[in-house]
Amino acid sequence: MALNPCRECGQEVSTEASVCPHCGISNPTAAAAAPPNQTDQTKKKANSIVGCFVGCLVLIGLVVVMGVCFALLTESARLNKSLGALAKTSFMVPTVTKTVIKPTGVSPYMGRSPLIVTR
Repeated sequence: MALNPCRECGQEVSTEASVCPHCGISNPTAAAAAPPNQTDQTKKKANSIVGCFVGCLVLIGLVVVMGVCFALLTESARLNKSLGALAKTSFMVPTVTKTVIKPTGVSPYMGRSPLIVTR
C-alpha cells in the first residue's frame, strides 16, 4: 500500500482508497490532467498564428478573384452594349431571299431547238 498525494487537497492518501478521508473526493490518487508543457502552448500559439495567416490569405484571394470576375463581367457588358449599338447602325447585313423560277409554259427558244448547228 503506497501513499500518494490527493489530487484535490494534497494530503497523503493510500493508492487503494476510493475516497479521500480528508476532502471526500472520489479516486483521490487518480492521475490529474497534467498541465500542458510550455512547448505545447507555444506550438498551439504558433499553429493559431499560422492558421490566422492562411485564413487571411484565403480571404484576400477570394476578394481578388471576385474583383476580377466583376471587372470582366462589367467589361463584357460594356462591349456587348457598344457592339449591339454598332451593329444596329453601321453593319446592316442584307438578307438573302430565295428566288424561285416557275415555268410558264413558254419556251425561251420559241419553238427552236437550243442546239442549232449551221453550215
